[in-house]
Amino acid sequence: MVCAALEFISGTVMEDKEEIETMPPHPSAENWPKFLRAKTGIAPAYSYAVFPQTAHPDMSVYVQVLPDMDDFINLGNDILSFYKEDLAGDEMTYVAFRAKISGKHPLRVVSEMVDEITHSHERILAVLSDHPEALKWWLTFEKGYIGWHLSMKRYRLSEIGLQM
Repeated sequence: MVCAALEFISGTVMEDKEEIETMPPHPSAENWPKFLRAKTGIAPAYSYAVFPQTAHPDMSVYVQVLPDMDDFINLGNDILSFYKEDLAGDEMTYVAFRAKISGKHPLRVVSEMVDEITHSHERILAVLSDHPEALKWWLTFEKGYIGWHLSMKRYRLSEIGLQM
C-alpha cells in the first residue's frame, strides 16, 4: 500500500506538469495511457485492501488476481467517469489519451474497455472459484465499488439513467 501511495504521488506530480498536459500523444506510445493510469489510479492499494491479512493470511489464494483487480478498478473508474469527463471536455484522461494514440473515437475506446473489464472480471471469478471466502470478499468489493460510483452525484450517471 505504501508503494501504491508513492506511485500515486509521483503520477499525479507528473500528470500536473505543463509539458505533460500539452504533450501531443505519439501514435506509437500505445502503453503511455496505461502507464500513467497505473501511476495515478492507486488501484493496488484498493486491491490489497480487499483481502486484509487478518482475514486472508494465505496470499497464494488471491495474489494471481491482483493484476486483474487493478485493471478492473482502473477501467471501472475510467468507464464510469467517462460521461462527466467528456461533458467537461477533459483531455487528460485515460480514454482521451488512448483515443488519440489509437486514432479511435472515444466511444469505441470505452466499448473496448467494457470488453477488457469483462474479461478481467471473468478471470478473477475463475481464479477465486476454488476459494469461496475470497470470492465473497471480491464480489462484495466489486458491488460496492460500482455502487459507490453510481451513487456519487459527481459522476452524473443518473443523467443517463444509471443509478442505485
